[in-house]
Amino acid sequence: MRGLTPLFIQSGYTEKPLMLKSTKHIMVIVGILIFAGGGVFMFWKYWLPVSIRQPTMQEGSTTAPIEWLTYRDEAHGFLIDYPSDLVVHLEKDGVAFTEGEGGIGISSVTKALTGFITPNEWFAALEPDTKQVTAIDRPITIAGYPGLVIRHFIEEGSPNFSLSVVFIRDGYLFRISDRSSDYERTWNSFRFEE
Repeated sequence: MRGLTPLFIQSGYTEKPLMLKSTKHIMVIVGILIFAGGGVFMFWKYWLPVSIRQPTMQEGSTTAPIEWLTYRDEAHGFLIDYPSDLVVHLEKDGVAFTEGEGGIGISSVTKALTGFITPNEWFAALEPDTKQVTAIDRPITIAGYPGLVIRHFIEEGSPNFSLSVVFIRDGYLFRISDRSSDYERTWNSFRFEE
């Protein structure tokens, strides 16, 4: 059985089978692949925006896409698009969109008189406890006005968060909160009546 004898490598005073050296390399490569896979999973689960993670409707699917409607707020002078499966609730300082009557709030638009000129001034003036669970995500322009995207963490140090946009127009702070998977579409649809 001459063909089945293991090959040996001369290394100093000892001989090591070639099979053991290859096994160590394979184990290191497998470990690296597992670590990299975990990193991709964590990125997908916690850092990638929900709108990208959501599966798109496959061709030939029997589920109809959700129609979007436009809400017109005459009292505050704005329009915003929202999915037709949400229920509109008028509030004193704006509007809320929920999943059914008494359901979880998905989106809302609020308007409040403010003494701040910019969203950055507003954010800087937040109470220290509030700043622990909020962070500026990025600047954004909404309806032609400079604003900020704000992350609201469930609790300090949590990877789970919701997003809202704040901007100031004519001395009023507008805040668009959105927990839906298509928040960018909601934000981009916001406009003022001319």
